[in-house]
Amino acid sequence: MEKHRKELLVSLGKWLIAVVPIAWIFSTVDFNDFLQALIALPAWVTLVVITIVISSLFLQGFRWWLLLRAGIDRVSLPIIMAAHWKAVFYSLVVPSSAAQDVIRAAIVAKSSDYRVVWGSSWLNKLLGLFAFLMLTCIGLLLLNPGDIPLPREAQHAMLIGMIVVPLALAFSFSKALTRRFRPLLNRVLPRSLSHFLEEIREAVYVYRHKRKSIAVAFIPALLLMSLIVFNHIVILYGITGTLYIRECIFFIPLIEMSVIFLPITPNGAGIRELMEVFFVTHYLGLQPAAMGVYVVMGFWGHFLRLLGGCVVLKERLFPSRERSIAENGNMH
Repeated sequence: MEKHRKELLVSLGKWLIAVVPIAWIFSTVDFNDFLQALIALPAWVTLVVITIVISSLFLQGFRWWLLLRAGIDRVSLPIIMAAHWKAVFYSLVVPSSAAQDVIRAAIVAKSSDYRVVWGSSWLNKLLGLFAFLMLTCIGLLLLNPGDIPLPREAQHAMLIGMIVVPLALAFSFSKALTRRFRPLLNRVLPRSLSHFLEEIREAVYVYRHKRKSIAVAFIPALLLMSLIVFNHIVILYGITGTLYIRECIFFIPLIEMSVIFLPITPNGAGIRELMEVFFVTHYLGLQPAAMGVYVVMGFWGHFLRLLGGCVVLKERLFPSRERSIAENGNMH
């Protein structure tokens, strides 16, 4: 009972962290000015944003399928995409920005080699972080420091990313590095969890010899992260009539990396909006009404996740026998 109460309080706290910043943001916006700015937004901007968000959600599942295909024979794309869209839907209510990856892997692991499933999920996340880091470095090269002085928070986030991501990749593919930490983890963690992590480590290590597959999976990862940046460029152009290309290439990946490093709220809600508002008001000079429109347009990233509910509803109305994701679900 006590444990359940603590979990409930923690979950409530995470939801408050998601809701309170958004409520504060709109408390600073005059409703009439906001409504006029929203009406003035060209309709094509909304259509482009919806297209980008749906394409991005599809690419998330597709790039994971590419990694799974490298570790499991004849992986079924439709089954993987169905599991992906269910996870997209359920991630709306689970208070963690990592919920989508965890739920998706948990669904697929029931009918396949869980080592490859969880190992590919970890590698998938690292590839996404590496793509964000790559883009923000390009943005840094394009930016003129005299135009926009880099905030200390951005410098810290970039430094953390430049340290954590390469280290995570190195530890994932090197048994020599992880061997020194295994005895300590075995003493601290429960035996079942330690064994589970060891098997996942072995599955990730298998990808060391599948460089071509990793390179192929990195292409949609980079495309996905570029689409996310382009989405913000389009929204800001629709609101201001100015192309903030360099600024978005630098700041947006930093914001997304920060959300990943802080997996607290559902899909990073609240935390992402707060950092985005800091970006557009302090460094782009947007007025409150324009800032409100910018935040609202970002909500499409949350709203369109409801499309995953169509897959959930279909399976509830037309239940079918659970299928394996592959004809032969063994590592190769």
